[in-house]
Amino acid sequence: IQRYAAQALSCHRQTIANMARRHPEIQAVIQDEIEGLIDTAEGKLAEAITRGEFPAIAFFLKCRAKHRGY
Repeated sequence: IQRYAAQALSCHRQTIANMARRHPEIQAVIQDEIEGLIDTAEGKLAEAITRGEFPAIAFFLKCRAKHRGY
């Protein structure tokens, strides 16, 4: 996220990181973007599972069904 912001603002990624440390509202925006990407990834994983894609199914079971022996 910080890399894309830095590219858009024509500055270094570290500049964005420094600003985020000093300004909680910037860090909140970064965190919101990360959460949005997580939501998107979860949706894509669910779609892949629904399509019967074995790697997605195996990944999900290994991560979320350990209590069942996976």
